[in-house]
Amino acid sequence: MLVRDLEARGISLTVVGDRLRLSAPTGVVTPELRETLQAQKPAILAYLLERAATDAPLSLSPVSRQNPIPLAVAQERIWFLHQLSPESAAYNIGGALRLRGRLVPEVQARVWTALVARHEALRTVFTTVDGQPVMRVLPSAALEFDQQDLSASPVDEHEALIRTRALEYMARPFDIERGPLWRVCLLRLAEDHHVSVVSMHHLVSDHWSMTILTGEFCRLYTAFVQGQPIELPSLPVQYVDYAVAQRAWIDGPRLQAPVDYWRRQLADLTVVELPADRARTPIADGRPGWSWSPLPAPLLARLRDLAAARHATLFMVLVAAWKIVQSRYTGTTDVTVGTPISSRPVRDVEQVVGMFVNTLVLRTDMSGSQTFDELLARVRQVALDAYANQDVSFDHLVSVLKPARDGRTPFFQVLFNVLNAPVEPIRLPGLHAEPVRLHMPGIQFDLNIVVETEQPDPAQNGMAVSFDRHLFDEATIARLMAHYVRVLDAVVAAPSCRIDDIDLLDDRERHTIVTAWNATADPLPAGETVVTLFDARAQAQPDAVAVVADGVETTYATLHRRARAIARTLSRLDLGPARIVGLCLHRSSDMVAAVYGVMMAGAAYLPLDPAFPADRLAYMVQDSTTTVVLSERTLLAHVPDGVTVICLDDSDAVDDDIDDAGAIGSPTLDDRAYVLYTSGSTGRPKGVEIPHRAFLNFLLSMAREPGMRETDRLLAVTTLSFDIAGLEICLPLSVGARVVVASRDDAVDPARIARLLATQAITVMQATPATWRLLLDDGWEGDSGLTVLCGGEAMPPDLARRLCAATGAVWNMYGPTETTIWSTIARVEAGGDEVVSIGRPIANTQVYVLDDRRRPVPIGVPGELFIGGDGVAIGYFQRPELTASRFVPDPFSGKPGARLYRTGDLARFREDGRLECLGRLDGQVKVRGFRIELGEVEAVLARCAGVRQVATVVRSVQGDDAVLAAYVVADDRSADTGTLIEAVRGHARRHLPPYMVPAYIVTIEALPLTPNGKIDRRALPAPSPVSTATAGAPPSTSMESRLAAIWAEVLHLPDVPVDGNFFDLGGHSLLLAQVQRRVQETLQQPVTMLDLFQHPTVRSLAARLSRTEGRDEVARDAGIRDRMARQRRALDRQRTSRPLSGESR
Repeated sequence: MLVRDLEARGISLTVVGDRLRLSAPTGVVTPELRETLQAQKPAILAYLLERAATDAPLSLSPVSRQNPIPLAVAQERIWFLHQLSPESAAYNIGGALRLRGRLVPEVQARVWTALVARHEALRTVFTTVDGQPVMRVLPSAALEFDQQDLSASPVDEHEALIRTRALEYMARPFDIERGPLWRVCLLRLAEDHHVSVVSMHHLVSDHWSMTILTGEFCRLYTAFVQGQPIELPSLPVQYVDYAVAQRAWIDGPRLQAPVDYWRRQLADLTVVELPADRARTPIADGRPGWSWSPLPAPLLARLRDLAAARHATLFMVLVAAWKIVQSRYTGTTDVTVGTPISSRPVRDVEQVVGMFVNTLVLRTDMSGSQTFDELLARVRQVALDAYANQDVSFDHLVSVLKPARDGRTPFFQVLFNVLNAPVEPIRLPGLHAEPVRLHMPGIQFDLNIVVETEQPDPAQNGMAVSFDRHLFDEATIARLMAHYVRVLDAVVAAPSCRIDDIDLLDDRERHTIVTAWNATADPLPAGETVVTLFDARAQAQPDAVAVVADGVETTYATLHRRARAIARTLSRLDLGPARIVGLCLHRSSDMVAAVYGVMMAGAAYLPLDPAFPADRLAYMVQDSTTTVVLSERTLLAHVPDGVTVICLDDSDAVDDDIDDAGAIGSPTLDDRAYVLYTSGSTGRPKGVEIPHRAFLNFLLSMAREPGMRETDRLLAVTTLSFDIAGLEICLPLSVGARVVVASRDDAVDPARIARLLATQAITVMQATPATWRLLLDDGWEGDSGLTVLCGGEAMPPDLARRLCAATGAVWNMYGPTETTIWSTIARVEAGGDEVVSIGRPIANTQVYVLDDRRRPVPIGVPGELFIGGDGVAIGYFQRPELTASRFVPDPFSGKPGARLYRTGDLARFREDGRLECLGRLDGQVKVRGFRIELGEVEAVLARCAGVRQVATVVRSVQGDDAVLAAYVVADDRSADTGTLIEAVRGHARRHLPPYMVPAYIVTIEALPLTPNGKIDRRALPAPSPVSTATAGAPPSTSMESRLAAIWAEVLHLPDVPVDGNFFDLGGHSLLLAQVQRRVQETLQQPVTMLDLFQHPTVRSLAARLSRTEGRDEVARDAGIRDRMARQRRALDRQRTSRPLSGESR
């Protein structure tokens, strides 16, 4: 029973002579278990020997070395990845040993020669036969034993030099076809100080193998130095024998039950990635970074106690705590990690060098409000089940389950390992030996965490993290591991605590995020409102031009008088505070005067855009209880029925000649300034109520930064129904500047906008990214004196670069209507980041990135953006339930009644305190198990040459599952549609992981826009195979036909669509190797595995090969022409040297 219980926990017991050998997952073998095994050793040995004869999982016997030998399952993926990146060091492993004392290098070389003769893996090379990778064992292999003398270097530089040289040495790629796949370098620092560096390819070795080689090296070195006989046990089989036996075994019935387990365990698994500092590339470049975090001895002791008390292992406790961190960082409760496990299923391979490591996927459901004890119990059971089903190799599992592939390891991107086996001392005669902690030169995962718990020096216990340096900064990883240590502290202090209650942030980080980055207090001036700012400017500079509209200039005095007249008229109708007045006006100086006139009366203005549908205008008027609308006679048809209309172009409606100050109300900061309707998720527009306090705070903050002076001239191009028009109208008039109001026709015509910018000497203009791009694409060359304000949508990096190059200053503005126009701003610098930051909060504004429990998330971690402060709206007009759901109590403010607005935007803080907006929370889509941010896809496609604009949506087309569809607007409308689609598709595949490449690409003349100038995604047409040239199209060229025939043969399909992805059609890496061989044989063209991986459709591969063929034909034609010219010259020489016909000889 004991043996079966141990096997259920993943512990493999084998007999080596009269010794009992254990192979166990990290953290499983406790000191108590070792005592139990020692006490029952005789009985266990007898049981295992009896069972071995009838129950061996593998039947091993030597096989012929003359025939090609197939790879073991675990080797296949490594071989394939090597084909993609032959120069990569991602799968180089090794270590270094510091040797102090008298070392005999000649003996060291002799030892390695003996080890090469003993272990065939060190003489194995890899090639292909009929497209299949195979192993070949060489009868002998040259010893690659380098020596470098560093003794002349300063002693204080030795340690840095050791690490630099060792890393350079270990990073050298291996030629797996010629070998050898290992090498040794001896660094000499002094006569009695050496460092031995060993580097091997993972195809022929693993961590256990390195331990075997270290032990045998010590025994052989000792024997050679002391002249003793060599005593190493014989090896009945070698790694190639195991590989052949494993192939036969996995095809048998024994694996069906464990495969079924993994199929259930990994069903519907979503690929979840840790938030990275930079965007991913289709193929990782394998540049590693390293980080080290100590694990204090008292904490480690308490973790061991916790594991023992819960009948778990230290590994289980450590990985359960890690999953809390990973869940918080990724925002998911379905958390997977991988963990390595040595897989040597029979006694005969216990001392064999080779690639025996397996990887288990540990998936844990962390949903529900559970305690750490409950989570640990789940993790324990998941681990035990995984150990019980470990006979299925990870790579075999991938081939059977066929998960979505994107060039990285499927199922997980965090590898978690615990090294808790006691470190045996290395004994060599005349030498003191100790390992040198080195960083591996490659990285196979986003994150590889190794927790060391059994170092002889407790100070050396800790967490060694290697990470993809292309994705993460070292500071990010250091912060991540600090949060992990906080979780460890929390769970040992209170194992029964709810995991949702564990706080990742320490006091310092919390203060930074909550307080320091929100230190925006700037008291509003007493007695001021938006109206009084305008009053003051009109009094100070009455004759200055305030507004220019339709070529007519209106002074401050005239505009102010007109606004007061409108206010007087409204006041006589008792339209003061708590009342709403509609504005349905042409874009003119009267529109500006009406805005101020309504506010002067104490009422709130409601924009009613004449371009809006009649039913929408009618709903807004009715819902807002508006009874009076300011309009014009030419727009009466657009004004809804049932209201009183005051036509401002009717001289009798408003009397400009009487100036009765007492008849005008005086708004307070708590009164509404305007009500603006925005679309609702239910399709029912909602009215946002903005108070004067918020509007005033906004204008004062904007006047300081980005800044506006009385000498500025702003071109207003935005409809009044878009809240950002409030800046265009009121900001200039609050500082004495000039507003140039573009007409409706001018505002939609880039040529007219450009003309106004030039003729009116404009210094500031605000617009959406779509408008700015329209202007630039129309040929506008820019103006170094212009300040650009850009907001309303995410600013694409390419647009940011173009604007920076064309203008004097560019500002990215962010803010929802519910927090008064803009809440954060950022000065955009040329050559900036991949994602344009939305900056920092404006005055008297606070921003928080919170999780689903409204707690601050760590720096760099995405969460929902909440905004507080003076800019927060009153709420939604007469929608108390909706208001309560979106405007929530502010737990960070000491002000009574303070609220936060839930933006619904996904954001995160950068390390410097600037914000990144990552898109809408509902813009996060899931396709083929991968979570995708549409904004990221759009940003990449927008950089493709020939593309002016792009929008992406998720569509279900012709009954298919949800897929990505991209809609692109060409720079050149006369461009060939098919060519553009292929260019975009190729660009996407070059710059995005495969799962983010749109399945449908549709060309469209213009992206539909809402009245506010934003992209109207709902109005995008449904894609179709015809419009997108997507999967389903038959071959159209000779090259495509030949390739499609090869694919169909290899994939056993009747036909292959030219845009079908090879992996989506059932292909995998080994079948791709067959395609490579057949393409080279059939087409007589060289093609690499990387070519095939980067061009996974018939169409893209045909284009790639056709370019090569074209270059070859040009070269051949040139060669033929050159030969013909030489022949003609030779013939001419022959003719001049021969006698003419008929002459005497």
